[in-house]
Amino acid sequence: MIRQVGEALAEECIALHVDAILGPGANMKRSPLGGRNFEYFSEDPYLAGEMAACFIHGVQSKGVGTSLKHYTANNQEFQRMGIDELISERAMREIYYPAFKAAVQEGESAPRPPRHPALLDPSLADETAPSEYRVRMETTAGTFQIVVHREWAPRGADRFFNLVKIGFYNDVYFYRVIDGFMARAGMHGDPEVNRVWLTSRIPDDPVVESNTAGRVTFAMGSEPGSRSTQFFVNFGDNSYLDELGFAPFGEVVDGFEVVRRLYSGYGEGAPRGAGPSQSEIFRAGNEYLGHQFPMDHGSGLVDHQNGAGQ
Repeated sequence: MIRQVGEALAEECIALHVDAILGPGANMKRSPLGGRNFEYFSEDPYLAGEMAACFIHGVQSKGVGTSLKHYTANNQEFQRMGIDELISERAMREIYYPAFKAAVQEGESAPRPPRHPALLDPSLADETAPSEYRVRMETTAGTFQIVVHREWAPRGADRFFNLVKIGFYNDVYFYRVIDGFMARAGMHGDPEVNRVWLTSRIPDDPVVESNTAGRVTFAMGSEPGSRSTQFFVNFGDNSYLDELGFAPFGEVVDGFEVVRRLYSGYGEGAPRGAGPSQSEIFRAGNEYLGHQFPMDHGSGLVDHQNGAGQ
């Protein structure tokens, strides 16, 4: 039955163009303080290991990867990244480790797929973009198409092209969606990648086009040359941003109704609103977003079938 559950989840992943599941959870249910207990299988090491292995077989039989989690001895939720667990070596070997060992050896959990080296070395992402190209954003709300015009903002167009090509925008969350204003994404799911790209910024482009409905623009800080990876889609006429230096580099040409459907229920981000904290996204990536802020996410693909890169 657990294998069938894995197969069913894999079919959902395929339908949503998701490559891997963050699971199964093979840690032990050792304490009611363990906030991830709803993800774990059992208090029994043998049973947890067998169930995890069956789950992995089911998921991977459909060509979808798995990612065994979390770390062992994840026994409480509060300050779980910094607590000190006092556990004897025997308890570790007889209670905590066996389920992970069985999941790996019997389930043959797929290794993490290789990622583009430029994700950890921005200097490798230095291609010049075509004069015009398309990017297809496949999200949980649907698919929309962006056409990028390099003449509008050459530096921004080059940066967006490289980020899409190296897979930076794979499974990114639209973490700040403000009705009537914009939908914003572009923080990577892996904190290590976020740290590397934080200081990889590009010089400003002159503002050639206006921030009107459907235009795509890089976010920036108050200081010059602060654009990095985050971008947003304007919902309406935000032309007041033009004089602030926000230079659109592309426009949504198909599926704007999808952009408008992106989940906006959280409103403004913390601390001004109930939405996600950027500092927490930077620190914990998609683990933080996925567990605490269910929302729309997606992946960007350079669309060669529609003339991209020609």
